[in-house]
Amino acid sequence: MSYLRSLLVTTPLIILATVVMGTLSMIASLFDGTGNSQHRLACIWGRMLLAASFIRVRVEGIEKLDPNAPYVFVSNHRSYLDTATLFRYSGKRIEKNRV
Repeated sequence: MSYLRSLLVTTPLIILATVVMGTLSMIASLFDGTGNSQHRLACIWGRMLLAASFIRVRVEGIEKLDPNAPYVFVSNHRSYLDTATLFRYSGKRIEKNRV
């Protein structure tokens, strides 16, 4: 049953969410040079993917993070949803390293 649900529900929802949010992100990039709106869209996209996949995530220790300090978030890529999970729960704008 889970394979059928994945094939008929989850996969089409993930594709639809990615196409819609990716398009909105590209449009937002034309008007927002800071990338803040794109980051907000990526957080929404992550939330949509986790919901479409029926995945619940438990985050521990996030209250210990200093909101003004920089952090590096690393995932072990045990699934295809690591990026969506990081966007959904990071709560911070992920800055590009400028050299």
